Amino acid sequence: IKFLDDKTGYAISPHSVIGDTMHFVVTIDGGFNWSSLYINMSAAIDFLPLSSTEFLKSNEVSNAWLDFAIERYNSSSGNWQPVYDIPKYWNGCLFAAYGDIIQFQNLSDKIIALGSSHSAQNAGIISDSVSFFLQSFDKGFTWDTLWCGLPIIPHSFHFTNDRVGWLGLEHNKLYKTTDGGISWVEQYSEQFPNDYIQSIHSLDANHIYTVTKNGKVIYSNDGGENWQISNVGDQFPTVSKIFFLNENNGFIAGNDLWKTTNGGASWFRNRTSLRGKFWKIDFADENNGMAIGEHIYKTTDGGYTWTISKEGNSQFSGIDMLDNLNVWVVGYGSIYKTNDGGNSWSAFKVDDKIQYMRGIKFLDHNIGVLYEVTETLNDTTYNYVTTDGGLSWKKYPINNQQFISSYFKLKFTDNSNLWFVNQQGVWLSRDTAKTWELNPIMFGTLYSAFDFVDSLYGWFALSDGQQKTMKYTTDGGNIWTTVNKPFSNQSMDLLILGKDHDNKFVILVAGYDGVLFKFYEGSSLGFVETTFTQNALFSIASFQSGNQLHVWVAGEGMTLLHTTFLITDINDDLVKENFSCNLVQNYPNPFNPITTITYQIPQIGLVTLKIYDILGKEVTTLVNEEKQAGKYEVKFDASSFSSGIYYYRIQSGSYFETKKMILLK
Repeated sequence: IKFLDDKTGYAISPHSVIGDTMHFVVTIDGGFNWSSLYINMSAAIDFLPLSSTEFLKSNEVSNAWLDFAIERYNSSSGNWQPVYDIPKYWNGCLFAAYGDIIQFQNLSDKIIALGSSHSAQNAGIISDSVSFFLQSFDKGFTWDTLWCGLPIIPHSFHFTNDRVGWLGLEHNKLYKTTDGGISWVEQYSEQFPNDYIQSIHSLDANHIYTVTKNGKVIYSNDGGENWQISNVGDQFPTVSKIFFLNENNGFIAGNDLWKTTNGGASWFRNRTSLRGKFWKIDFADENNGMAIGEHIYKTTDGGYTWTISKEGNSQFSGIDMLDNLNVWVVGYGSIYKTNDGGNSWSAFKVDDKIQYMRGIKFLDHNIGVLYEVTETLNDTTYNYVTTDGGLSWKKYPINNQQFISSYFKLKFTDNSNLWFVNQQGVWLSRDTAKTWELNPIMFGTLYSAFDFVDSLYGWFALSDGQQKTMKYTTDGGNIWTTVNKPFSNQSMDLLILGKDHDNKFVILVAGYDGVLFKFYEGSSLGFVETTFTQNALFSIASFQSGNQLHVWVAGEGMTLLHTTFLITDINDDLVKENFSCNLVQNYPNPFNPITTITYQIPQIGLVTLKIYDILGKEVTTLVNEEKQAGKYEVKFDASSFSSGIYYYRIQSGSYFETKKMILLK
């Protein structure tokens, strides 16, 4: 997060996967409200707002197909201009960048940039001068080397003023400059091979505060002559920031928000949000939902705020909301039920021999199934069935088989079709879990990512070594058609949303690394939905309210995504998507010589889609015409173009967006 003044600030959100565009947002009221800026921040390590129309960004050139480490943006042109390139070396396959520019700071007379040649050091190309500083006196148009030295990887820096600055490196080393960065002197050092200075803030010439990856606060109150250490009690494997308002009050932002009121001597967590994960979620209507993880959680405003409905001592494993009052939850050997929306819970046991229950699923208020139930000293897997709303339960083995592999989801499509999938294949019960038909699957392993809409139509995602493959059937499993994800990813849940305006089914798949795929029936591949999170996504829930379908996706770190779809025919299952402007990453990428570019627009209007080379020169126009609202695909044939990096830019009304693609011949 970077602020120009007390009102105007900017922030970027990390992408979920390679190829996603980083979300770039702006506030003009001090952070109370934020809106999107359609400026491409893909692969950005750091950025610096120079004004409301000019920005700098540093690109991750060491791990990406990018040529320029620093680029400059001006809204009048709408493009990024390359302004600095890091030296490259031949790694045996291609020319690789020495490293990256990792941080900017704007001083009164110049801009400072910290660089790290870590890739070249790891490759044995250099052994010294891994850390370096650049400076610019013309708002980032040109750059010169300010200082180069130290065989140590840097991580952060902060200047108190134009003369005094601090540099944090590996092994918790701290260096100080008093001449504007021309020379540096070591002030503090530890020999901790797995720790480094994550963030530095120098309040003034005397008060310097740092936080390390392992949650150690190293600080000085006398300009670095003496140092003190305190432990936060948490680790910061991802980027964290330390900031002090005055000599007593400071904050650390990372996995949590930590605060000190005694100058850093002790810290406490500022608990304003929940910690943990949403393992499963369910919604009874557009407002009332529940989730399980370490505790049972409740929302009454569509997922915007959550409270703990019931604390738990262990992981809950299954949940089913029958309505906004009646909810069932299972966890290991116990069942929990509420009939007042989670204000109170009753716990009971079905059978004293039960050791574990995977989940629970009801067809209606009377008929329900406890599934994947295991007993002490018994290798048989059971399902328990109730027909009286949980007053009594009857036990059924699964076709009298032992050693049934786990199944994480049970799906009723009607009172005659109950489905689950596991390593053995696709299972169907026509008598509410009393007996089962097995359709063995010979082409991979299945887990929880599946869905059926009736006795014929269903989808699932393969696991293990087949994580790029999806399968669907239109005849109950006799014939399976393959559809590929854009890339391999472990899928955790799948939901068939319904049919779109072309009468084609739409499928949503959630998985690890914040990945969300969308598939359209009849298409041979899927599309990546930008989620702006890298947290694993475990569960999908939906609820239809009038002509809107609400969809929630939940996962690690209490992550919750929400979107709506507009129903065009009340008699159809679904759905015409409530489109917003969107430019999708081309597929495949890299490509040779043809790739597909997908975009969508929310209303009729003139659309232009143009291709530019690495220097910003327009090389061809793919679209230049009026389009109706909807989703479109266009092919780009680069047979006549040379290998390299190209950019494609869409504009429709006030919306514009640019993405990068790579042609490899």
